[in-house]
Amino acid sequence: MHSVPDAVRTAAGRTPTLDAVTTTTFLFTDIEGSSRLWEEHEEAMRTALADHDRVIDESVAAHGGRIFSRMGDGVAAVFDSAIGAMGAAADIQRRLAEVDHQGVGRLLVRIGLHSGEASTSSIWASTVCAISGVPRRSIN
Repeated sequence: MHSVPDAVRTAAGRTPTLDAVTTTTFLFTDIEGSSRLWEEHEEAMRTALADHDRVIDESVAAHGGRIFSRMGDGVAAVFDSAIGAMGAAADIQRRLAEVDHQGVGRLLVRIGLHSGEASTSSIWASTVCAISGVPRRSIN
């Protein structure tokens, strides 16, 4: 049995076996137009991104989720509950809409949710591939 990296533990912190299949909800975020914002307002974006990250971290944790990946200005999080993921998404949007960053304005954040059965061995393999740079198909 292989060990499961921390990144793929369930939102509740349980470590599933590699062949476990569980219903999971994923949340993905991305700042709309961030490349342009960085080009036009680099200094202001540093502050805006720090606020963005804090809001997302707090909202995901408050609704029972766990961030397992950060990709530039986006995150990927996992939840044991679809209701928790929806609550986090609504909380993120509400809180970010309340902040007007000088020079940047309000950050518009796209949030996508996907709920369904996920095999932890697939999540584990994808995480290992992402970390190592090995194409996913080479470890099937």
